[in-house]
Amino acid sequence: MVASFFIPQLYIQIYGEIVRVGAGIFLGLQLISVIEFITWWNNYWMPNNQSRQR
Repeated sequence: MVASFFIPQLYIQIYGEIVRVGAGIFLGLQLISVIEFITWWNNYWMPNNQSRQR
């Protein structure tokens, strides 16, 4: 814990920017993953949905 006080402020700011970009990428991947799962789940439970509408 004490060592963190001796890290230059510039490194902490750079790390903050990298983490911000990484968090945005992570959230985007999670969003895509959830949408893919919901689509798969819908197709699994209602495979004949399109034939019923016609």
